[in-house]
Amino acid sequence: MRDLKDIQLVITGRNEDNVLLNDIKNIQNVRYLGILDESALLEIERSANAMFAFYDPVFFQNNMPLPNKIFEAMMCSTPIVTNIAKEIVNESDCGIVVEYDNMEQIKEAIVTLRDDPHLCRRLGENGRNAFVKKYNWNLMEQKLYEIYDTLLPTKVI
Repeated sequence: MRDLKDIQLVITGRNEDNVLLNDIKNIQNVRYLGILDESALLEIERSANAMFAFYDPVFFQNNMPLPNKIFEAMMCSTPIVTNIAKEIVNESDCGIVVEYDNMEQIKEAIVTLRDDPHLCRRLGENGRNAFVKKYNWNLMEQKLYEIYDTLLPTKVI
């Protein structure tokens, strides 16, 4: 981030690495806001030019089948840069998939979105459309009920 011009990285959430946090505090274009309430967090996500969701593949596959950050980005019409949910991101054309820990790819994605506002807007709109048509809770709830109806036998009283 140090050498990227016209970019500001805002980090939210729990801090688990004080050494890294101290390093971040010394970078002028990075701000750490800590844990925010849901409305403040969604406002930041909605006003961002892009969101990032990077998960260590060693831990991700065991703990989280689908991350909320992907769907929050879609809901907010904000492009996502991520190393996970590749099928959803590519099918929806709502962001840029990069390799975990590949700093060159991540930097290239950031610069691409910074330098191409039309791409940024298109990816955000694609994500929002996919969220509305396919990934919103009302649709998922109905699908879940249908699965339950298929799997569970009807009780006879």
